[in-house]
This record gives sequence, C-alpha cells and structure tokens, in this order.
Amino acid sequence: MKSNRFVYSLALSLFIASSLSLFFLSGMFGTWDTKLTDRLFVRQPATNDILIVAIDDKSLQSIGRWPWNRSVYSEYLPVLSKADVVGIDIAFFEKSGNDTPLIDVTRQLGNIVYPVEYTLFSSSEEMVGVNLLKPLPEIQEYAYGLGHINLFTDQDGLVRSVAVTMNGTEPFDSFSKVVAEKFIGMPIGTPSQRILINFIGPPKSFNTISFSDLKNHSPADFEGKIVLIGATSPDLHDDELVPTSEGKLMPGVEIHANIVQQMLTGRYLIPESSTLVIITIFIISLAMGLAFYKIPVALNAILAVAILIAYALISINQFDNGMVLNMFYPLSAAVLSFFGLTGLYYAIETREKGRIKDAFGKYVSPLVVNELLEHSEKLKLGGENRHIVIMFSDIRNFTTISEALGPERLVAFLNEYLTAMTSIVLARKGLLDKYIGDAIMAFWGAPLDQDGKEETACNVALEMMEKLKELRKGWTRLPPVDIGIGLSEGKCVVGNIGSHERFDYTAIGDRVNLASRLEGLNKQYGTNIIVSEGVYEKVKGSFVFRKLDFVRVKGKKNPERIFELVGKTADKRKRAEIEIYERGLEKYLDGDFNGAIKEFSHIDDKASHVLSERCRALKKNPPKGWDGVFEFSTK
Repeated sequence: MKSNRFVYSLALSLFIASSLSLFFLSGMFGTWDTKLTDRLFVRQPATNDILIVAIDDKSLQSIGRWPWNRSVYSEYLPVLSKADVVGIDIAFFEKSGNDTPLIDVTRQLGNIVYPVEYTLFSSSEEMVGVNLLKPLPEIQEYAYGLGHINLFTDQDGLVRSVAVTMNGTEPFDSFSKVVAEKFIGMPIGTPSQRILINFIGPPKSFNTISFSDLKNHSPADFEGKIVLIGATSPDLHDDELVPTSEGKLMPGVEIHANIVQQMLTGRYLIPESSTLVIITIFIISLAMGLAFYKIPVALNAILAVAILIAYALISINQFDNGMVLNMFYPLSAAVLSFFGLTGLYYAIETREKGRIKDAFGKYVSPLVVNELLEHSEKLKLGGENRHIVIMFSDIRNFTTISEALGPERLVAFLNEYLTAMTSIVLARKGLLDKYIGDAIMAFWGAPLDQDGKEETACNVALEMMEKLKELRKGWTRLPPVDIGIGLSEGKCVVGNIGSHERFDYTAIGDRVNLASRLEGLNKQYGTNIIVSEGVYEKVKGSFVFRKLDFVRVKGKKNPERIFELVGKTADKRKRAEIEIYERGLEKYLDGDFNGAIKEFSHIDDKASHVLSERCRALKKNPPKGWDGVFEFSTK
C-alpha cells in the first residue's frame, strides 16, 4: 500500500509537471504570468534629468482646442534652448497651413528629437515595419534625431515592452533610445532588440509642468535636462495601461520617460530562460510528490505555503536584480501538486461550489453573490439602513414599439437593449435590482460601501444615453426609441425582502419611490435624465445641470427641487439656454409669471413650453400663498 502511494505520488507529480511544461511551451496562461510579474514593480526615484512638459487640460484651455496652429510651438519652445535634448512626442506627419514657424524653431534650437511611426507590420515578424510615417522633410532636415514611437500592447491591453530598433524598409531606433543617446553623447547597448520596460512607478511619477507654463520659465530652468513634450490630457487619448497604472492610464510621453530613465540607469529586465522554468516546475512537483509520500497531509499544506512564499521572495529579489522569473508555472506546480494529491473529494466539492456560484450569479448581481459567499449568514430575511443612490430607467412609448413588433422580435429587441444597459451598470459596480418589463432598477452603495456613488450613477446615466444612440443605428425599422432616467439618493432599507420561501435582495423606501417618479417626469419636460437635489449637490461641480423645477411628486408630502443632467460639458449655446431657462424659473418661483413667460419664450424646448403654459394658467387663476411648488397628480 505504501509502495502504491509512492507510485501514485510520483505519477501524479510527473503528470502535473509535464502538463504544465507543455502549457508553458505553448504560451498558454502567459498573460496570467505577466499579471503576477506586474506586482513586482516597486517605486523608484525619478531622475531629475528628465522633465515632462504636458499638453494637459490646462494647456488646452489656455491655448485653444487641439490640434494647435504650429505657430504655437514657435512661441513656447524657444525657452528650451539650453535643454540638452527636447523629445517631442507629437506627430507632424502632414503639412498644415503654417509650418514655417515650427521649422524655424527646430532649426534655431537644434536639440529637438521628433517621432516616426510604423503603421503596418509584416505578418511573419512583428518587429519589421512595412509602412512608415515621418515628419515633414524640412523638419527632418533640422531635427536633432528621429525615433519610432511604436509600443507593444499585450493581449490584456497593457504596454510592457518596446522594440529598441525597428527593422523594415527603413529601420529606426526607438524614440526613447535616440533621446537617451543624444543626452549622454554615445551609443547605448541593450540586452535584446525588444526589452521589457522597467517602470519606476504609477502615472505622474516624473517631474511635470504644463506646456502653457513654459513662458513662466527661463532657459536656465531647463539647462542640462531632457525635456519630453507630449499629450497628457485624457481627451487627446494618447495614453495606455501599464503594469504600474493602478487603474489609471499612463500618457505615452511618460512611458517614453520611463524607457529613457531605464536606458540611462541600465536597469534592464531579463526574462528567465525556458529551460530553467521547466527545471523549476519539475523540482517543485517532484518535491511535493515525495513530501506526500513521507509526511501527513496537514504538514504538506504548510510545506506548500512555504514553497509559495519562498519562491515569491526569490522572485522579488531576482526582479530587483534585473532577472524576471516566471511566477505562474512554478507556483502552479506547488498548488496543483498539493490539491491534486490531497484527494478527489476536495476537488469535487470545490467544483460544485463554483458551479453553484455560476448558476446563482445569473439571477442576482455578482456583488450580492460575493457578499453572500463571504457572509452566508446574510442569506435570510431582513435588511439594514444604507445610504444609496437609486436609478430607474424606462423606455418611452414602449406600447407603440410593442405594437410594431411581433412577440419574437420584441423579445429580441428587449434582450439587446437590456443586455447593453445592464453591462454599463455592472461595469460601474452598480447592483442590478430588477427588470420591471422594459424598466431597469439599479443602485449603488449596497451591499458594499462605495465612494463617489453619486458621480458614478450620473456617469452611468450619460453612458446609457450614449449607448442608446449607438443602438438606434441598428433599429432602423422601429419607431423612435428614447428612454427616461431618474436618480435620487438617501437612506433606504436594503436587504433580503420577501417570504421565507422566496426573497430578493432589494431596496425600499421613500427615496426609491422618488427615483421612480423622477424617471416618469422626463415625459412631462421632454428630458432624458432628472436627478434629485441630493444627487445634484454632491456632483454639481463635475457635470452640467439645468435647474428644472420645484415640484411635489405624487405620493410625497415634501416638495423637491429637480435638475436635468445635461452632460459632462456643454457648448456656449447650450449654456446660454440653461442660463435663460433658470432666469425664467427664478421669476416663476417668485410669482413673476409675465417675466417668466418672456424668458421662456427665448427657448424652444418642451420644458420651456410646459413652464410657459403653467405660467399662463397661474395668471388666469392666481394662487393664494404661492410657494413655487407644482404638484403632480399622476405618476
């Protein structure tokens, strides 16, 4: 029996090691390994030799909308005359109406490195570019150097590496390498043609100033420095996710800054050889098999944990020394060996738990599933008071749409619509409470606390409207599809509500009812998104709103100031209309109905018409003790 145990342990260990080795050689789970390796990056000090000049929101607001007239650069760049190198991560691949100022400042400074970009690559070799975009010939003539700005994006969407030299019809070194070599005045050798980027930290780790502030400096401020100029404004979309992103995109110019510092310091990252990875896998698997043969299962659990910790510490130490060990497969060897040898019963139990979680997750929010798995005692009737943000949305004129479609087409339409909108809610960590026909109820703030839930809910509402515009393009044979959305916030009872046989995790309370009423009020005003005063007060600095009315909705005693969520931004015309409407609203609330009508007459939208008609009615039958509150008698 003991000899059988040894054979079984040895056989399973060899099977696990061989399988993992084959998976490794085939490239399977490579993304998982890089995700583990990403966690090894630690903060490093940024060199004072590198300064980023950011084309940020402040610059765009100060100088004007992008792209700028090229005369702008002739106004701002001369102050960089004493910088050792100026790397401009901006494409000047096409002629503009006024290129002369940029050409002149390039010639005068003589320290500017410009980018080139490969747009196509051969199918057989990813580092061979077959189509190249270069700056204008005059810029090339006076440029200090040219380098390619192509970065490699892995399957998970993260940038981790760069080609030091890009071969092709016309080879170029990387933009960062050219900048670094110009700075030190000599060629730089690298371990390979494609290198891993050793990021020094999350976005904003380098010294940075706004492009619009260049004129506030003197040339001496930049003496002896590498100045990298590039877009950092989110609206310019020149950013990528990197291993140290921490959820934030890193501007392309800062990625190049990381590469430049890496080349200056020589802190390269060398991946472990495939042979050494496979040897490590076999050593760990066979060691676990031998341990199971010799010692009890409980002690093997300690041994497995010890191997995991020891290998993780070794990986951290080696990473600091420039060697990138494969983490996924050796750690998997320890874990799989332990669980495989522990027995089939545990595997079946674990698989069944996963199956239940998958099945339950189809009916309720994943947030609820995870909360219940961690706290199974919550799987009972009862609730708690939580401050939440509630959203109701509904399709306008759904009856008309239903009549235009047969049952099958109607179900397909609803499935497409609800899937798209639900994805937006869940992506923003909202809890999908329920579908009520074509209506959606969701909330934020339970079962888990969430910071900034009011802003999140407003973003979801705007994203739903944008998604609807996209969906409408495919609904050419349907009547016009529009939706209304209501948002409110406040204390509600949240929990499992229903009978002992069947209950749902949901929210009830006055603020839930208000959100539902606000959604319905969109029909009255011709709007799409109405929010309560509580939501407005929390996020008024982040979005554009219109003060809509002062009302008492059906079923509520207390009046509520309501606001239309217009968007994140608004053009001058829209802002002017909002200002006129709100002046009219103030006059209406003060009882100056003639003045209100005059203001509303300057705007052609349903809300203005509704308020104008209301003012005319109030003029005919002046109210006693006017408090500005309009009471709705219907939902």
